[in-house]
Amino acid sequence: MNKKLLTKAIEIFGVETQLKKTAEECSELIKAVLKPQTVTDITIEIADVLIMIAQLQIIFGISDRTIEATILEKCHRLEDLIDQKNKNA
Repeated sequence: MNKKLLTKAIEIFGVETQLKKTAEECSELIKAVLKPQTVTDITIEIADVLIMIAQLQIIFGISDRTIEATILEKCHRLEDLIDQKNKNA
């Protein structure tokens, strides 16, 4: 993603505005997945949210590496939950 462009957006619109915009975009994605939508509509909303997440990473100084490590942890937990579900089935 174009970090320079995203940083410029934060500078021009301000942190507070971009935080609110993140909430709005997440809300739109929630609506898109809860109501029947086309794959294109959902794709557009996912893209919007990913752009805002990249801005959050810049705002809060969170590296891709940190995100990836956290995702890996969460996936391990998900794997454990799936294993428990299979054992109880």
